[in-house]
Amino acid sequence: MITCTWLLILALAAFRVTRLVIEDSILDPIRNRTIYVWPDHGIGGWMKDLFSCPWCIGFWISVDWSVSFYFWPTTTWWVALPFAISAVVGLAWRATVPHS
Repeated sequence: MITCTWLLILALAAFRVTRLVIEDSILDPIRNRTIYVWPDHGIGGWMKDLFSCPWCIGFWISVDWSVSFYFWPTTTWWVALPFAISAVVGLAWRATVPHS
C-alpha cells in the first residue's frame, strides 16, 4: 500500500527526472543526438513530441516509478530518494534566490 510519504517521494522523483530529461543542460548532448535527428513524421515526430512535452514524458516517467514501486519497493525507495531530495533543493533554490 502506498502512503502519503511514498506518494510525495515518488512525485518529487518524477518531477526531477522529468526536468532532467526535458530541460537540464547535463543531458543536452544526449538530447541533441537523439531528439534533433529524428524525422518530423511518423515515429520520429512522435518521439520529438514525447521528449519535448513535460506533461507527456512526465506521465510515462510516473508510470515507471509506480511500476517500480509495485515490484521493488525497497530498491525504488533508494533510487527515488536522491531525485526527490534534489527536486526539493532545486525548488527551494528557485524560491529563495532572486532571478534577473
